[in-house]
Amino acid sequence: MICRSVIVALLLASSAASRAATPAAEPEPKAPLAGGTIDSIDLSRRLITLTTTNGSAAFVFTERTLVFNGRERVALDTLKKGDHVKLRFTPTQDSIPQIRIIKIALPDAPANDTPLVTPYSPESRKPRTE
Repeated sequence: MICRSVIVALLLASSAASRAATPAAEPEPKAPLAGGTIDSIDLSRRLITLTTTNGSAAFVFTERTLVFNGRERVALDTLKKGDHVKLRFTPTQDSIPQIRIIKIALPDAPANDTPLVTPYSPESRKPRTE
């Protein structure tokens, strides 16, 4: 009986040690973002060129690329030159990033340099009046 307890204790200790030695998987980083105005769309070559604050940038899209107008999913052919968009993309080895998600900026959306959320400030808090 004592021998059995010792064996169980050794198995539990070795299991805990192996779990501690195995590094935890790092979470996958989010795909980078880009934003700008559509300069050109080539559906046959699957290429979108944006004008960004850093100049012109080209991106490719696939059949798995998702396009959203607000929260509504729309077809890729609804994009047009001059649309303001934000892209989530995956960098590739051939230097042309691959688009994962395209979000069309809503007409009443604030400009890129305007924060979407006003930072909280205790001084701006108004006292409650009852």
